[in-house]
Amino acid sequence: RNPKGRQQVFIKKNGEISRRFSIIGHDRTSISLPDESGRHVMFNLPSDICSPFFLFHIQNGVSAHGTSDKYQITVTKNNKSMTIKRNIPRPILTAGERKAIERKIDSMRRYHPLAKKKLKEIIPEHKNVFSKLLVSDRYIWAFAAVENPSPVRADLFSHDGTFFGTVKLSRIPVHISGSYVYFIVHDEDEDDLHLIRHNFRLKEK
Repeated sequence: RNPKGRQQVFIKKNGEISRRFSIIGHDRTSISLPDESGRHVMFNLPSDICSPFFLFHIQNGVSAHGTSDKYQITVTKNNKSMTIKRNIPRPILTAGERKAIERKIDSMRRYHPLAKKKLKEIIPEHKNVFSKLLVSDRYIWAFAAVENPSPVRADLFSHDGTFFGTVKLSRIPVHISGSYVYFIVHDEDEDDLHLIRHNFRLKEK
C-alpha cells in the first residue's frame, strides 16, 4: 500500500512487486473526515470527466497503461518499457461543467455539509485526456475522453511509439483484433446487448 495514493504496479507470480508506475494521490479524488465515532470516512468526488483513473490493456504480450489525466502512455513488450508523450494542452473544465459537478455534490444526501464543501475545493481545473487504452495486433489506441456519444477520437501509435495520426469511430470499442473492431450495442426494443463486429482498414502514410 502506497501512503501517497493508489499506484499502478507489475506483480510477479509469487506476489512480489516488480515495477512501480503512476500514482494517483488520495487528495485528488477524495477527502477524509471523521464521523461521530472519530473514525475517518472517505468521500469521493462524483465526476467522470475530471477525476483521474488508471488505464490498462494487454494483448499478445504487449501492454499499455497510464492515467486518464496525462498524455503519457507506458508500453511494455518483452519485459522492456518505453513511454509515449505528446505535448498537447489538457482540456479546461468549463464554468458550466464545474457547476454541474457542484450540483451533483450537493445532491449527495448522505454526504456531510463539510464533506461537500471540501469536495468542491478539490474539483480540478482540467478534464481528463483519455477514457480508454486498447492494444491491438499492430497499434496502441488511445481514446480521447468522451463528452458526446459519437464520434469518438483515438490517437494511434505503433508498439514502438510511432504516432500514426487520429481516427474517428462511432463509439468506443470493447476489443480490436486484426482488421476487426468490436462494439457492444444496446437494443432498446429487445432490451438486450449485442456484440457487433466491423471490418476496418487504415491508410498509413
